[in-house]
This record gives sequence, C-alpha cells and structure tokens, in this order.
Amino acid sequence: MADRPQSFKPRRVPSHYHRWTAEEDSLIGTMPDEYLAKKIGVSHGAVYARRNIHGLPPFKRWQMPWTKEEDALLGSDTDPVIGRKIGRSWERVRDRRRLLGLRSYQPRHRSWTRAEESLLGTMSDRKLARLLKRTAQSVCRRRIVNHVPNFNPRNHRWTSADDKLLGARPDDQVAMLLKVSANAVKRRRTHKRIPRFGSNAPHPHRKSLNHEPWTPGEEALLGKFPDKDVAARIGRTVQAVQYRRCRKFGRRAHKRLTSKLRFSAHKQITRWPPRGKSLKSPL
Repeated sequence: MADRPQSFKPRRVPSHYHRWTAEEDSLIGTMPDEYLAKKIGVSHGAVYARRNIHGLPPFKRWQMPWTKEEDALLGSDTDPVIGRKIGRSWERVRDRRRLLGLRSYQPRHRSWTRAEESLLGTMSDRKLARLLKRTAQSVCRRRIVNHVPNFNPRNHRWTSADDKLLGARPDDQVAMLLKVSANAVKRRRTHKRIPRFGSNAPHPHRKSLNHEPWTPGEEALLGKFPDKDVAARIGRTVQAVQYRRCRKFGRRAHKRLTSKLRFSAHKQITRWPPRGKSLKSPL
C-alpha cells in the first residue's frame, strides 16, 4: 500500500511575533538596541537578533552626533563627570572640548582657614569633604601637608587638657578618664617627657627625664674610662654613655676604644707584680 502523501501545513506565526518593516530595519544600528526596542515596542533580544540577521555591528555611543545641550556642558565640570552625565567616555569629552576651543574646568581656589584645618583627621576625608564642600583629594592633600594622620576611630586625639592630666594622676586613672588604654597613656607621657605620678623627685644617680645636655667635662671622660665607670660618675645610664661615645668617635673608633679599654683592664688585672710594688726576697 502506497504511502498517503502528507498535506503541507504552513507554520503559524504567533500573535506576538513582530513583523519588521523597511523603516524599522533602517533604524537598526543607528541607536542602541535598548533605545530602538523601546521605540518600536519589542524586546531587546528581538532587536539584537534582527541586527545579527542583517550582519550589522552594534551601535556605539560615541558615534551619535553631539547636541547643543551636550556642548553647553563642556567646561562646566571635569571631563569624567560630564562623561558620566551624558553617557560618553571622558576621552571623547576631552576631544570635543578641545575641538571647540574650550578650556578645562578650573575651580576657584579657596584658601584653608584655621577652623577647617582643625577638623583634619577628626573624620574621614570624604565626610569632611562633603562638610566643607571640597573634594576628597583636596582634603587628603591638605592633611598630608600638615602631617595629620588619617582618621582612625580607635586612635585617641590628644588635646592640651588631656596632656595636663599626665603625671598628675596614675596612668590607670588617666586611662579610665580618657577611655584609652594604660599603655597609650604611658606612651604619651613618655613622649612628652613627663615623669610618672609619685616620682617627681629626680633619681639620685641619674639625670632627670629632661635629658640635660652634655657638658665639656663629661665629654672629656668618654673613651678614657669604661662606660660603666663614666655612667656612675656623671649620673647617666650606660646606654647613654655608649651612644654619646659612638656619636663622638664613630663606629670604628668605638670598636677600637672598646677593645683598647678591655685590653687595658685585663692588663691591669693580670699584671704581676702591681705597678709601684716590687717583690722582696724573703731571704
């Protein structure tokens, strides 16, 4: 039995299928796909597929002609800011501005006041920039010039009133009052060269914390006697004497003097008979 020929049924076009016209096809590639999709009432994927069927490249924003409104914005702000407003790259904005002979944006220089400089480091640079109506780069640059550390909520900002408490009370009490650690109070007190509470009297065998300058008589003893003897005689630490001697004679001379002093001390101990005395015969 011969096969019965099948009747050909054309494919039904769904009701939501869009029939493209010649006018709509002429608009493909002249604007972004999403703009054309909204204009003719189709999906973005439909425009993308139709453009690939015709073999057209995607539309690039910089190919659109410049409008009078866009040209009016050139030079009113920085190129990156204007580029983000109009949807173009800052290089295209720069080239268009130079083509029209317009100068770049130059904000008016506003000098810093003492009140503004006192706020540096008390908050983040971005927050302070919004408060002072300046750029974050300007605030950061001014903070670095004034040697102000970056804002850190864990760091305590010491004031003159806080420094007056150092040494007047124990470090633990000052730490509780200022809500900081005792080590922070100790470091601040040592940096300010303030003696601790209850130790205002100077040490009987050492200089005070004010680090009195060296006198010519003290420097004359350096290198002639061991550092320990010099430190006990002038009332300074052995480390201070050693550091001063290295600064005066240099590192190489320091090594030579150290070996010389050790040799002389060893020679005095091992010398026999002692100087000024002679061995007498028991006979």
